[in-house]
Amino acid sequence: MSANSPDPTGSIQVGRCGKCGGEQEAGCLMAPAYSLVGVLIHPNQAHWYAGQPTSGFWGTGVPPEKRQLTAFRCTACGLLEFYAE
Repeated sequence: MSANSPDPTGSIQVGRCGKCGGEQEAGCLMAPAYSLVGVLIHPNQAHWYAGQPTSGFWGTGVPPEKRQLTAFRCTACGLLEFYAE
């Protein structure tokens, strides 16, 4: 298990890698956003959603609860860990 853990304010703190014990650096996972004609508008930060997506006439729906993802990458072995805040 990783040494990353929430501090009293609720934010995730950088810790040590759970695989090799190396140092980790904080980052984020970006999801691209495209216009109707396929042109990249701007990247969005990825989110975690509780439950499963639904499909319907208008496409895929997402559950109402979402949390922002925080990512940590080990500088020694490259392991990625994600936390939903």
